[in-house]
Amino acid sequence: MTDAGGQLQVDYFRQNAAHFGIELFDVMDPRQGIEHVVAHEQGLVMPGMVIAAGDSHTTTYGAFGALGFGIGTSEIEHLLATQTLIYRTLKTMRVTVTGELPYGCSAKDIILALIEDIGASGATGYAIEFDGPAIDALSMEGRMTLCNMAVEAGARGAIIAPDEKGVPLRANPQMPTGAL
Repeated sequence: MTDAGGQLQVDYFRQNAAHFGIELFDVMDPRQGIEHVVAHEQGLVMPGMVIAAGDSHTTTYGAFGALGFGIGTSEIEHLLATQTLIYRTLKTMRVTVTGELPYGCSAKDIILALIEDIGASGATGYAIEFDGPAIDALSMEGRMTLCNMAVEAGARGAIIAPDEKGVPLRANPQMPTGAL
């Protein structure tokens, strides 16, 4: 049994993508999946980019030195139609983690400690910059976890300064930079 409304929406996405020349990772495309995961897997997230998408966990891209933030569907429609977005300037918050993490501690412990300190809405209206030796020492997976979960503190964005760990290899060298 198929969902007629869902099928109509998928067909509409296909038609619009073809009409406007937007690459579509269709339902059966092996590259498709959760937006905040597949974009960097495909090499579409690069340091210095600003990326808006319909997923609050787009903050994950901060691990790659890109500022990512989630927006609503009407904002996405406006962005695609005009290439502009009305957006309130974010406040900034720097979180510096010094020293080394104790054995058994991870990036998730860092963000949970921050949320415990500032509260679940303590970063509302902010972009968080994470820095310090403990952040530098994190793996890319740890950095992604940290930036991904910044939204759980209310943050609209999160970022870590790019370094040699954070420059993704292009999964598809034929894909132009900024194709997202």
